[in-house]
Amino acid sequence: MDPNLKEITEHLMAQQLRNLERSELGRLDPIANKGDGCIIICYGPPGTGKTLTAEALAEKLQAPLWSLSVSELGTDPYKLELKLVSVLEIAALWKTVLLLDEADVYLEKRSTSDLQRNAMCGIFLRNLEYYRGVLLLTTNRIPSFDDAFRSRISVFLRYPPLTVDQREKIWTNLLGRAEVKEDIGAIRQLVKDMAVHDLNGREIRNAIRNAQTWSQAINEPLRCKHIVNATEVLAFALDTLTETESQS
Repeated sequence: MDPNLKEITEHLMAQQLRNLERSELGRLDPIANKGDGCIIICYGPPGTGKTLTAEALAEKLQAPLWSLSVSELGTDPYKLELKLVSVLEIAALWKTVLLLDEADVYLEKRSTSDLQRNAMCGIFLRNLEYYRGVLLLTTNRIPSFDDAFRSRISVFLRYPPLTVDQREKIWTNLLGRAEVKEDIGAIRQLVKDMAVHDLNGREIRNAIRNAQTWSQAINEPLRCKHIVNATEVLAFALDTLTETESQS
């Protein structure tokens, strides 16, 4: 993330939480004022750090993080409204950083052919407008973003696909926790070799977990060979899946 944009986002979130702390309305009627919330959109491909950003910002601001998925809110319009009102009230009262992961279904452009989703979008938009706390929404598909939401968003955070340098940093960070029984030189070379595979953060973590599981199953300490093999197996499977999808 751009350092200046990150700093601005941190200040906006911190001030919003302070406003809730000082405001009597923040304690008595969390959704009383219109358009006073701090709404942040994190958009980009899966595994590029969107959820991690919410966790890091909440930790830095020393605020509780409440993470929800679309499945927890539901897709039935009536149940969605009941649940959403309750969640937003509690989040404002607790002065929490609220994270709604993979919120695409609520943010995509409405159409005349899907009345139920139109109703969900309308309910979400109406409640979003009155929310006074901090809300981060993650989405993978910003091009289909509904125009009605744009004016409600405080900050747009874009997460492009990972570069080789970024993948090297992720590999270095995760391998540092994995207790690989190799010398520093071997691990550094492993990082460079593995970073050429076009994997996102979650896929890199999965490859290391698979290597750990394999080494434990054969009763061996975790070594570079386990990580190389597990990564190549995963990368091959993902490439095959992508090729199959492109042909269908």
